[in-house]
Amino acid sequence: MPLVRSKGSLLLVLVALLAIALLAPTAAAADLPGSAVWCILDPCPQAPADLVAKANAQLKTVFGPGPGVCGDGVCDTSRLETCASCPADCGTCSQKAPVTKCTRPGVVALSFDDGPSQFTRSIIELLNKEKIKATFFTMGMQLLKPEQAAVTKFAFDSGHVIGSHTWQHRSLLTSQNDLTGFKKSTAKGFMSLNALRVEMIFTDMMIEKTIGKRPRLFRPPYFEWTSKAMAWLDTSGYRVVNINVDSKDYMLPAGSKPANVMDLLKAEFAKATTEGSWIHLQHDVIGFSAEAVGQVVKFFREKNLQFVTVNECIGEADPYKSVAIPYLAPGLQARNYKGPPAQLPVTPLPPTSPAPAGLTTGNAPAAGVTGKALKPMPAAAMALSLATTPEHLVEDMAANGGNPATPAGPSGTVTDPTTNPMGDAGNAGGAGSAVSGGNGGASDKNNNGKPAANNGVVAAANSAWIALLVVVVMGLAM
Repeated sequence: MPLVRSKGSLLLVLVALLAIALLAPTAAAADLPGSAVWCILDPCPQAPADLVAKANAQLKTVFGPGPGVCGDGVCDTSRLETCASCPADCGTCSQKAPVTKCTRPGVVALSFDDGPSQFTRSIIELLNKEKIKATFFTMGMQLLKPEQAAVTKFAFDSGHVIGSHTWQHRSLLTSQNDLTGFKKSTAKGFMSLNALRVEMIFTDMMIEKTIGKRPRLFRPPYFEWTSKAMAWLDTSGYRVVNINVDSKDYMLPAGSKPANVMDLLKAEFAKATTEGSWIHLQHDVIGFSAEAVGQVVKFFREKNLQFVTVNECIGEADPYKSVAIPYLAPGLQARNYKGPPAQLPVTPLPPTSPAPAGLTTGNAPAAGVTGKALKPMPAAAMALSLATTPEHLVEDMAANGGNPATPAGPSGTVTDPTTNPMGDAGNAGGAGSAVSGGNGGASDKNNNGKPAANNGVVAAANSAWIALLVVVVMGLAM
């Protein structure tokens, strides 16, 4: 007998744990992971908490509760669907390798990486004086400093273009196999696609906080990339741009002179004269390189080249992303989450007639009918059931001997977020009941366009599990 009771107690605990697991809210897979997953710096420069919360809310709105299923019509980059892994939802990949030259001859695009820094403002002022527009590929973590964010705003307000250069200048290489054909190893570990997602989103949001726009242009650190990274970047709406004339200022020792930068630049340009158009690189975090910008401008002018921004160089009219859905490429904007299908109108049933003799709507059989009433739930099982049941069901179950209530809940109104899923607020969804919950409508203004968490399908599924658990517990108790 003690052994039987031990097994019964164990089963009761397991059932309770299963019920709790089923009813506990689960984090959406779209949520951005913590710094342990993506950050390699110690200490890690964290994105502001309000931006993280905003990003998670937007991702749930645009991509829904998941799971991401190829073929469901949602190009779910938050769950790493791409044009390569799921063309049915995400279309055909349009960029399989970074751009390295301009679309028309006779032009040069000046570009600067790794800033902003204390040297960036002097570069902007010189270019403004020369009436030249350049492109600055910015690191997200650099914008955590207000004085450096102000420099980026100054560049934007002056007509220069702001691009992304990741959060912490981490290589995009994902495994040792990726090193073939690349120039640099990754001593601090390889980057997962999920880590890339975090780096890009955080950098975009810091740039948006600074200038009011999110960049489309992206330069991978060390010029390193993979086919999987390119597919995710392409699907997410980025244009990936490398270079074909490198000043190699980063190879010079501290204390070098602007003349040293020019010597390297001229040598690199001589190797690329047949290119016909050029994308140049300097680093605005290197003081002696910043001092060489005036000589660089003079050199290219002597070659009779026209100065353009990087987006103009590659034929992109707008270097910034869509405000409505900044997580998908322009051609994929409509492939976002639209919410669950609205429930069909329910036709009211005709008034019920009195129950025929011998039948009853309660727990006890009618007089003269063979059988017995449902046995009330034992106290222990009742306590477990009520403890693991959503609050709005407890009262019904307690009043019904522990048996789930049956009326269907009302349906909420679903707001169609086809045009802008982060736009107008919707109505709250129906509360639902033990057996069939109401269809959740769009949520409040902080999560616009996303169906309410108490979706009818979820409520019904959970209630079915609750009913099953109640039966199992009753059986154990008997």
